Amino acid sequence: MISNAQQWHMSRAWTDHEMLTVDFRIHSMDTGPGCWRLTLLLGQPPFDLLLQDTVKEYFTQLDDELIEMDPQACWDNLESGLKETAIDYSFRHRHTTKQHFRTLQRRRHVIIQQHGTRDPRLPPLEKKLPTFKNVLQAIVVTNSNPMARGRGTK
Repeated sequence: MISNAQQWHMSRAWTDHEMLTVDFRIHSMDTGPGCWRLTLLLGQPPFDLLLQDTVKEYFTQLDDELIEMDPQACWDNLESGLKETAIDYSFRHRHTTKQHFRTLQRRRHVIIQQHGTRDPRLPPLEKKLPTFKNVLQAIVVTNSNPMARGRGTK
């Protein structure tokens, strides 16, 4: 449930720059199985850049098309665009992380099988494995968290 949510949009026509500010106060959020979760993505610089580009592109498109839009409709369109961007990125991120982790495991296995555990390529490879494993574990923990389950997406 979001309470006391406030949003402000100041058009470029009104000032020397355009600004969108949104404050959320989230008490609890019910999500259902299979629902996307944004939390793990927020600390990632590539996702941060993607969000910035998405917002810039959205407002550039509004300005270019000179659309007179109801502020609520404008916000709803931006919100759905950001949600779609986040969902797409999260699926690609999870898939890519799994692929990298499996590739590193295969390389490690081949090196150990062919050259033994003293091969100099092994230590750098073994340093990378926990990073990918931790990311995958964080995804699983977030998706299976009983506090994150509910009757649907709100």
